[in-house]
Amino acid sequence: MAITAPLKRASNATDTVTGCNFKVTASASMASIALPGFSIARYSLTGSPNIRQLRVGNQITFAGCVESENDGTFTISALDYDSCTIDVTNEAAIAELTSTGTVDLSLEGHAIATFDAMNALPASLPTQIKKTVGLTAIRLCVGSTKLANRKKLMFQAQDGGGSEKFYIGSSTVTASGATQGLEVSTDTLYEFQDQCDWYIISDTAAQAVVVVEIA
Repeated sequence: MAITAPLKRASNATDTVTGCNFKVTASASMASIALPGFSIARYSLTGSPNIRQLRVGNQITFAGCVESENDGTFTISALDYDSCTIDVTNEAAIAELTSTGTVDLSLEGHAIATFDAMNALPASLPTQIKKTVGLTAIRLCVGSTKLANRKKLMFQAQDGGGSEKFYIGSSTVTASGATQGLEVSTDTLYEFQDQCDWYIISDTAAQAVVVVEIA
């Protein structure tokens, strides 16, 4: 009976991790209010606050202005992050050379983070060896014992040009009888992503198997 390598997830698979609800409370003072166009009010802020979290189309609230017509919640129509100005649509706005108003810069929402789970793993390190296998089972590993931090085992039984067969299983695997292992084909690459302690045996002496371990 021949076996094939197990399926694995594509290397470009991406995991998504959802975070939690958040709220950042902040406010800023206004320096002035100008009227650059019809129905447009431009609120200039003092102290160079960070307003890069704002986007055109967001709702924003102003309060405490000299002219009450400038107070309220409006839709942002334009932003200048460097000059710290916010344009909104407010048909009733009145210019203020010096404003006493404040703006609510509070932000709330739900944090979502994504990461590439495969590429986030540390770089893998492969090691390989060609081993002689015959009528006595040997461990499928590069050294005398499997790597404790092994992520992947790969092996290929070499075609010796005859009718030799190979079998894998536990340390008691045999090439026939009640403890006969799973037959594997020659010149076929097998891959296991597990920590099992695999052994291999052949029904013919002095055969070869190439083993690769990735940690």
